[in-house]
Amino acid sequence: MKVDNQLSMSVVCLERLELILKARIRLSEYAITHTLDELLTKTLDEAEALTGSMIGFFHFLDSDQQTLQLQSWSTNTLSGICQAEGKGEHYPIDMAGVWMDCVRERQPVIHNDYAALPNRKGMPQGHPTVVRELAVPIFRGDLIVGIIGIGNKAMDYDIQDIEAISQLANLVWDIVIGKRAEEEKLVLEQQLQHAQRLESLGVLAGGLAHDFNNILAVITCYSSLAKQMPEKAAEVMPDIERAANRAIALCRQMFSYAAKSVLRLTQVRMTVLVSDMLKMLQITMPKNAAIKAYLAKGLPCIEGDAGQLRQVVKNLVINASEAIGEENGNIVVSLDMATFTAGQEDRDYFEKQMSPGQYLCLEVTDTGCGMDEEAIKRIFEPFFTTKSVGRGLGMSAVLGIITSHRGAVRLYSRKGQGSTVKAYLPVLTGEAVVLSTQHLDK
Repeated sequence: MKVDNQLSMSVVCLERLELILKARIRLSEYAITHTLDELLTKTLDEAEALTGSMIGFFHFLDSDQQTLQLQSWSTNTLSGICQAEGKGEHYPIDMAGVWMDCVRERQPVIHNDYAALPNRKGMPQGHPTVVRELAVPIFRGDLIVGIIGIGNKAMDYDIQDIEAISQLANLVWDIVIGKRAEEEKLVLEQQLQHAQRLESLGVLAGGLAHDFNNILAVITCYSSLAKQMPEKAAEVMPDIERAANRAIALCRQMFSYAAKSVLRLTQVRMTVLVSDMLKMLQITMPKNAAIKAYLAKGLPCIEGDAGQLRQVVKNLVINASEAIGEENGNIVVSLDMATFTAGQEDRDYFEKQMSPGQYLCLEVTDTGCGMDEEAIKRIFEPFFTTKSVGRGLGMSAVLGIITSHRGAVRLYSRKGQGSTVKAYLPVLTGEAVVLSTQHLDK
């Protein structure tokens, strides 16, 4: 009979170990796709299931070993029996109940007759009645970093419950460390992005103020001259009009950058549009920059503003030409189909997931000077330029126009090895597919 009892206990222990192992595996997998708060709640749910408990809580203990932070309740605790508040609240351990004996004694504590404890404290409003409880401290080195507690098991807690909860707690704390590091990194990245946006807005405001100041100076000077010398009014009026038109053009570029300009949408054949633009640009291109074009025929239409899309082609080609400089080089312009499907890790310049669907891809590659990492990060900022002259609005306008057309941009460049810009524009549904490629050379 004694052998049978021992065998039966061994089987029970093995089954319990298997349950703990499966719970650990589930938590490890769950942590990959869920937040820290969700993971802690899931841990408490698993702890309740392993021990048959009805209450679960998770606390962090600050490095001073005197301050608690309520971090999470189990799903059952919150939804079924407890309306106590205080998530994220910090308070001293002296204000906590008898479950804090696990910190004072620096070991797990079991209270199987909670009502009989002489030093127990009252419960906060909305807290369920506690019959039994188990609290396990989580150690890292000599410090207690967290506490996991469960309560109201139907029978007494025992050493096996301590072992099960300790295993879950130690696994999860290792994950907590990683999750905290990820969240801290995300906060720092967001702070950096915010600072960069503020810097970009400062550059934008300064650049606009400079350009408009120059334009207004021309208008003011010539208006003053016309006022003082009426006979000169007809002579200076064209200069005033040119300055006003420059201001209008600057505003349009800024609207394009901000993707706020009004689109005059029509069905656009991009093959025709790009081909026509390249023929016009070839006349003004320096002789040392050879344009090679590979434009697929039979491409579907897109819905867009033809005037703004011409501006995209013009800006990309001129930018490529300026990157080549005075050396001999090539500018390769291609237009073809691109398809993105759900589940693929295709991302744009801003690391945003590409929306599934069919696109026309306008690609402009040059053999010019290329860009370093700093220039790549800032190339689409307004008034940022790598050239000694120019306002630096060309690439920012490209980004704004493509964004307003529900498209996306990609950029590839290395210092001394040229650059490639890809602009993706969504096609109209039900259009024809690619049939062939047209090859145009300068």
